[in-house]
Amino acid sequence: MNNNLNNRQILDMNKKDIRVKAILWTADNTIVVIRRERNSQAPYRVFPGGGLEPTDKDEIAALHREIREELCGKIIPLKRIYILRRDLNDGRQQEERFWLCNILSWDTNGGTGNEWKIKDPDNVYSIEEIKLSSDALLNANLKPEEVRDLLMKNKNLAELQTIEVVERSEVD
Repeated sequence: MNNNLNNRQILDMNKKDIRVKAILWTADNTIVVIRRERNSQAPYRVFPGGGLEPTDKDEIAALHREIREELCGKIIPLKRIYILRRDLNDGRQQEERFWLCNILSWDTNGGTGNEWKIKDPDNVYSIEEIKLSSDALLNANLKPEEVRDLLMKNKNLAELQTIEVVERSEVD
């Protein structure tokens, strides 16, 4: 399987909504995530990333762009390790493709994307590091839980680089 399809192939594949997400591994054996605070919900954390754009050559280019926009960060993508599929209300299928990446640098003040430009007290973003312990991962309310659970089972970079890509469809 080609882990790095070009943009035209991706956009033509069954009109899927393809999103790339980065599991950002630091030199200190932590992961960098985005903390979200929305309306009256409890705070939760997500992996940085977003949708492919027509200007993205491929998934790797989209990862680099998203990490620049969200973290002013620099990464080395290593391997796609998880794909989560779900059906959208408009009949399309969404795929979130999670990539294991080394993160070389980032800005804790955020990046250049709209989430940082538009200040909304009901939708607050911040950047955090999480230790790779079961307690820290559970207490972080890290989403999606399937990827959090994969990290809890494989807490070091070498282990994660050896696993086969996990593919799962979410059922409502």
